[in-house]
Amino acid sequence: MSTVELPIGGLTELLREIVEINSVSDNLVGIRRIAERIAAELTALGFDVKLHAGEHRRQRVDRDLEGAAPLEPDDGSERGLHLVGRLDGDPGSTTVLLLGHMDTVYAQSSPFQALQVDGDLACGPGVVDMKGGLVVILGGLRALIESGAPRPSLLIVFNSDEEVSSNTSRGLIEELIASHRPDFCFCVEPGERRADGTEELVVERKGHCCLHVGIYGRAAHASKPELGISALSALARKIVRLEALASQTAGVTLNVGRWSGAPDATYNTVPRYAQAEIDVRFDDVESGRAFVEQAKAILGESATSPDNELTTRSLVEEVFFAPPMGPHPGQQRLIGALMQAATAIDYPHRFVPVKRPGRSDANIAANHGIPSIDGLGIVGSGSHVAFGESARLSSLEPRARLLALALASLARAGDSRSVGRNG
Repeated sequence: MSTVELPIGGLTELLREIVEINSVSDNLVGIRRIAERIAAELTALGFDVKLHAGEHRRQRVDRDLEGAAPLEPDDGSERGLHLVGRLDGDPGSTTVLLLGHMDTVYAQSSPFQALQVDGDLACGPGVVDMKGGLVVILGGLRALIESGAPRPSLLIVFNSDEEVSSNTSRGLIEELIASHRPDFCFCVEPGERRADGTEELVVERKGHCCLHVGIYGRAAHASKPELGISALSALARKIVRLEALASQTAGVTLNVGRWSGAPDATYNTVPRYAQAEIDVRFDDVESGRAFVEQAKAILGESATSPDNELTTRSLVEEVFFAPPMGPHPGQQRLIGALMQAATAIDYPHRFVPVKRPGRSDANIAANHGIPSIDGLGIVGSGSHVAFGESARLSSLEPRARLLALALASLARAGDSRSVGRNG
């Protein structure tokens, strides 16, 4: 199978087609167009494909409280569309889960909407994170199936809310893991090439938690601040405390990504409301959970006015808590399959196992005991950077062939199957 050729023109045209469909996480029309385009490709390869609607289940910190100004609407409406594809493998074969996401971070109003190609470099929204990865999977599957090589049973999940923390797809992924019990998982987040020419295989990732807080004070005219209590000032003091706590906690980082005061506040009004979204990353579950509980306690404390007459109220929401993707003994079989594939096609870059600080959906699979490798997408850089996100087109076909060969190698159940799996 190492001699199988892929029609690279077809892959690059497919990449252009889906890159130029805006699919920011809340663009349901664009996401559906991409999902249906990919579904057509998979159906032609023999997959059973279903599209699952997502629901916006997030509970807002300001629910049922007067005067709240949510960061996002909580109307119970559909959010996104998640694609699931299934194809039976050879009798007695393993099952491999392939994870990817269709959404990007670029708003429909962004001027960054088209794919621009300059030699080997393609610049466009989501070209590396991770529409290029989706095309790697499609190209690899085409090569695997058309070659007639041994193949595992395949379970594909392409969600549309990974960039907003997979809130509506996490449960679906977990249900599919429970029902299909995959032996291995590949995820196609961006491939990264180092200055020395080596390329990364992601075997570990940090854990990730998102906290929302809403603080309620009392409004007053700025000339008579003693008649009110500033929710924004209370929030600012809490943020300073959290940043100090994070700096003293090994393996933990904290970022306050968005915060705001009451929408009707003016510069000469004591703000009655403030809210923030807080990002926490951590190396291990124990330190992460301990930090998050401390952070929630700090955020939940009431502040008191100087005369002790007024206090603030706080509501804190733990939006999600994703444990780290840790090392797993079963990863050695995945690494071995990829190394053998690289040798078979004379792949010019050596792989180096690494830990990345960002979360991905591979965290979900890994925390269900599935040996997982990430970072198998198209090689590039500049994720989330308008007019800076780019991919190397020359990596598209080799990466697809690597995946195809690795899947063929993993089709046969071996001694490392389900090593260390959690019950």
